[in-house]
Amino acid sequence: MIRHRIIFYLLVCSLAAFPTDFLRAQGRKAAVENTRIQTADYEGVVFAAENRAFAFVFPPPAVAWTPTPEDITRVEELMADHVRRKAPGIFEKLRRYKRQYAGYLQAGKKVVYVNCFCRVRGDVDWEKTELLVADGGPDFFHVTVDLSGGACYDFVVNGSA
Repeated sequence: MIRHRIIFYLLVCSLAAFPTDFLRAQGRKAAVENTRIQTADYEGVVFAAENRAFAFVFPPPAVAWTPTPEDITRVEELMADHVRRKAPGIFEKLRRYKRQYAGYLQAGKKVVYVNCFCRVRGDVDWEKTELLVADGGPDFFHVTVDLSGGACYDFVVNGSA
């Protein structure tokens, strides 16, 4: 767990050195079609396991899996409750955020990494490309949801330059 936080911190620090606040993760698009998901409360894309989206957060031996619509419903319930408690200002605007979901089996637990954002810059197709943003403020945040344990962790709201 601590190793993942250190890796993520180092990645964010290295990204902050770039002149733009918007970057494409690894510069690659999905090899397998992802699944778009939309309800009255949220809009997002579930990355197919074969695409190993956000793999830098879950290095081997973690194994990618594709969350089902039912999994995403549970992820959204857990995430909304967590955000409501940790960041009420973001919770009030949660419907405005688009989501990217990536599932991983980590230490026998089903976890889903959720990348949330209010805006997209440039020619990036957010339904096919992982988004990484350095800075950007509260328009960007991510959280990991442990479906096996029913908890959230690594909730990070971007800072502002």
